Amino acid sequence: MSNDYFNYQKCVDDLTAVLSIGYFFKYSTDVIEKRISNSKYFANFNKDFFSSESYISTDEVIESIYFDADIDDNTKIIVYNELEWVSMMYIHIIKETGLGFEAIFCYAPIEKASSMYHLYHELDFSKCVEWFYEQMKKESIIKIAMKRLHLTNEYVSSKTNISSSMIDALKNRRRDVRKLDVERAIKLSKTLNINIETLLI
Repeated sequence: MSNDYFNYQKCVDDLTAVLSIGYFFKYSTDVIEKRISNSKYFANFNKDFFSSESYISTDEVIESIYFDADIDDNTKIIVYNELEWVSMMYIHIIKETGLGFEAIFCYAPIEKASSMYHLYHELDFSKCVEWFYEQMKKESIIKIAMKRLHLTNEYVSSKTNISSSMIDALKNRRRDVRKLDVERAIKLSKTLNINIETLLI
């Protein structure tokens, strides 16, 4: 077996462990998504996907995500088949798109990905990647973030010094967010509570 295979499997196993423990301890999916998105370990997945140098032990990964939970060794081995499949789906999407977890969760949140298990689990993962690209075409990150936070164009405008009409244009992809000046792009990412890298995809 190649190193690539073992590194891929390590990614899947670590993500499955984190998702399984999150479900076991009844963390909300919003919390699980936020902690994965903010994790330095999982942030490396979209940069050096097969780089074993960035890997730490699964126990350390779990502890860094659930630092506030009382997790014993028996809990660490809990695996839900559905969540293992979801983990494989996410890793395939990362490998194909190069996106980070924050962006991926915008288009394929954990609950949505889990609901796809019964329809997609017998299909090739390329079908899941196709589905993901279709979701990306439907809505911009800005529109999704504004919906999630229940923000109006006017509110975002007041916080970013970007006109309401421009917010609408950015939200509906009539204008390219990457052409914003740095200061306003940073204000927009903070208002939408997403990283600047996610905003600019």
